[in-house]
Amino acid sequence: MGKYAQALSIWEHEIAKGIIHKLKPIEDDNLEIIRLQKEAKKTKSQEIMLKGMKNLYLTMVERAYPEMIPEDKKEMEELVGQNVSSITEEMLIAFKLTTREDIKKFQDRYEEELLKQQVADVMSEGEEPPKK
Repeated sequence: MGKYAQALSIWEHEIAKGIIHKLKPIEDDNLEIIRLQKEAKKTKSQEIMLKGMKNLYLTMVERAYPEMIPEDKKEMEELVGQNVSSITEEMLIAFKLTTREDIKKFQDRYEEELLKQQVADVMSEGEEPPKK
């Protein structure tokens, strides 16, 4: 084993109970995430980010498991689609582009803004505001 081998990371991602993908990111994967982040910010569309991260994850799995049979591939694509939000979070953390703490702060701010909007909507209709 060379002196850099330990630094080369393999990301072990458990997509479902008992289903663990061992993925080895490459430089192009990092560049794609950064491109997706810029595009999502520019267009203010999280849809771009989620669809792009889904495609990137599928590409990484296919690269790691080229022998996957078509039936398993189809089911895996459905599973990734159902879990794309959490996969995106895990990928951003695994690629060291954010931390769990930063994601939690973002989610808290988002929920707070959403509650404020709900209160404003209710107040404009003359109803009681929702409880936290």
